[in-house]
Amino acid sequence: MNKTLDFLKKNISTVIALAVTACIYIIFYLTEAECPIKYLFGISCPGCGMSRALICAIHLDLASAFYYHPLWFALLPVLVILIIFSIKKNKKAFYNTLTCAVILLTVTYLARLIFSDNSVVVFAPTESAIARLSFAVFN
Repeated sequence: MNKTLDFLKKNISTVIALAVTACIYIIFYLTEAECPIKYLFGISCPGCGMSRALICAIHLDLASAFYYHPLWFALLPVLVILIIFSIKKNKKAFYNTLTCAVILLTVTYLARLIFSDNSVVVFAPTESAIARLSFAVFN
């Protein structure tokens, strides 16, 4: 129990950030506003479609899984590798794996933005909550 309290005390800002993020996602889920990033900024994040892809993969609908996010299959292995390197305190391997994953995710994201049919990945900043709010305030 003391180890848990020590961890929370040392990482209080991280714990608060995760709690706030979870609350935001719960609010968006309950109000059916989709993804907070897409709602606020009108732009899909690099992980857009990953949850739907994983759900499709669980139902063995692999074509739909690849449609929603082409990197769905890499999520679990990369997370496991990162956890292993973190536990072993192998910082170089951890950061090399993380860098490769971020580069792959970024390249895939840009390709999806450029070549997508705009049904999963969206780039519509003028339709965002921020844009609508600013139009309402300044017009």
